[in-house]
Amino acid sequence: MIHFPMIACHLAMLHARRMLLWVMAFVLLLACLAMGYAGWFETIADLVSSGWILMLMVCYGLLYLFMADESGRDAYFKGLGLYRRWCWTQAVVHFFVMVPLIVLWGIVLAVVWGTGGWGMAGMMLLFEAVFAQATMVSLQPRFVGLSKSKQLALMGVISGPWILTAWLLGVFGSKSLLYGDSIWAFVVGLALLGGIQTAFSFYSEA
Repeated sequence: MIHFPMIACHLAMLHARRMLLWVMAFVLLLACLAMGYAGWFETIADLVSSGWILMLMVCYGLLYLFMADESGRDAYFKGLGLYRRWCWTQAVVHFFVMVPLIVLWGIVLAVVWGTGGWGMAGMMLLFEAVFAQATMVSLQPRFVGLSKSKQLALMGVISGPWILTAWLLGVFGSKSLLYGDSIWAFVVGLALLGGIQTAFSFYSEA
């Protein structure tokens, strides 16, 4: 499924769009400042909620950055019959780009929350895996041939129910961890959601 030259291609695309990445980082900083002034970082519960909101923003921002590429690579790999592999590799790159941000948030929470911060980081990593697979692997191949504007619009609309469900499972799981309740139902729910999406992907490839 994974092809290292394709990974290099995705990373080269991100490097070429580094200015947009800096813009995303600046917008994220503004969002953090606004949330801080609004009092959204005052308690651990606030940090948990704010972290998940920021997580969703960054996930979709990076997804759209990948999808907005106009270089014709989609058509090229589809012509070679390698488009599914291209999408899987894109999902892997999306995941590993998000890992440092999630670990950083885990460190911030670990300072004020202890081991619970790492538990929430684990939930975020699971959510990110579900997000990347559901959007890039399951949905994106269905939009090939459409204009970029339609692809971006359809991705936001169609992925919404799946991603919102996964996001809520992550939020509720983190809140349960905060209050000392069992989180296994939410972990299993997230894993099942990802498993169903993966099964759909392999079924559509068959």
